[in-house]
Amino acid sequence: MTPAPDRHIAAHWRAAMLRNAERPPAERDHFLLPYDPAEAEAFGKPLPVVPNEIV
Repeated sequence: MTPAPDRHIAAHWRAAMLRNAERPPAERDHFLLPYDPAEAEAFGKPLPVVPNEIV
């Protein structure tokens, strides 16, 4: 069974982002980089007037 086209495209872009992340900024081919939501959650701080979904 062959993978679905969407999975193939996602795997291609994921590999491209990981390769891009290994390069120094001046040598990157594009602006896409992998994103780790755990780091953002650790960095976010609760604010009294902002809903948690936004923080």
